[in-house]
Amino acid sequence: MYCGKCGQELREGARYCISCGAQQAAGSEQKEEPVKEEEALRRGAIGGWLLLLIPGLLINAGFSVYLGIEWSKNLQIITHTAFDYLNWFETIYYFVFAVLSILMLGLLFARVKKFPEYLRRFLTAGLVVQFLTVISIDTIFFSEGYTWNNRTGDQLILPPLFFQVIWEQYCKKSKRIRAVFPESPWLMRLDQELSMAGSKKTVVIPQNPEALPAPCPISLVRDGSMLGALVKHSLFLNGQYIGNVKNSDTLFASTPFRQNVLIGQDGMGSSKPFYFDVLGNGPAEIHVRALKFLPKKCRGLRQTGSQE
Repeated sequence: MYCGKCGQELREGARYCISCGAQQAAGSEQKEEPVKEEEALRRGAIGGWLLLLIPGLLINAGFSVYLGIEWSKNLQIITHTAFDYLNWFETIYYFVFAVLSILMLGLLFARVKKFPEYLRRFLTAGLVVQFLTVISIDTIFFSEGYTWNNRTGDQLILPPLFFQVIWEQYCKKSKRIRAVFPESPWLMRLDQELSMAGSKKTVVIPQNPEALPAPCPISLVRDGSMLGALVKHSLFLNGQYIGNVKNSDTLFASTPFRQNVLIGQDGMGSSKPFYFDVLGNGPAEIHVRALKFLPKKCRGLRQTGSQE
C-alpha cells in the first residue's frame, strides 16, 4: 500500500501517511511496484541494499585484522600493567571479530534463517566491546595522570552504533530481507510487533472541540541524547503538520481549541496519540523524550488519555 499523495510505502490498512501525514482513502489507488522488483522478491534473491553487507563484512574483517596487528605490536614488552592487559584483550578481540565477520558472510550466502538476528547480536557485541574499550582507556589514562582526545572515543563508538541503528531500521522496513529469510524468527516477531503497533495508531480527531477566546501558544521541547541525535520527529497537531523536532529542539505552535491530539512520527511510524485539554487560556508546554515520542512533563494542560 502506498500514499496517494507522496508515494510513501505504508502498512496495509494505514489511515495516515507516516511521511506527509495525509489521510488515506479506503479505496484509493495504489502504485504498483516494478515487475522486476516483484520477481526478485519472489525468488528471494540477495540484492538491493542487502548486497552492501558483502563488501561491508569483507572490509570489516580486513580492518579488524589490521587493528589486531597494530595492537599486537605493543605485546613485545610485558609490563604486567593495565595497559598490557588491555593490549592483550584488544588483540584477541580484533582477530576474533575478523573471523566472525567472515562467518557472518558465510551465514548470509547460506541463507541461514536466523542470520538477521545473528548479525544484530554481532553488531551489538561490537558496540558493547568498543564502549568498554573507551571506558577502560579513559580509566587507565586518568589513573596514570594522562589525558586523551575524547574524539578518539567517539570514533570508536559512533561507527558500530550507526550500523546497529541502520540494520534495525532496515530489518523493520525491508521486503527483500523477508523474502531472503522468510522463516527468520526475529523478523516474524518484528512483523507481529509492527502489526500490533499499527492497530493502535488510529487517530481520532476531537469532534466539535471547544473554541478558546484566543489561540493558545504551545511549546514542544524534546530531550537530547546521543542516540536521540539519530531520530527526527515530525509533529502533527489535530491532524495538521506543525514542524519537525530533533535533539534538544523546541518547536512553537498554537491551537485555537481546548481539546487536542498530538502525534509524533519518525521513520518507523507514529507514536500513540496524545490527547490533552488546554487549561485556562494557556500557554502550554510539553516535554517529550528523545527516542520514543512520549510526553513526560507538561504544563498548562491536562492529559485526557492516549489511544490504546
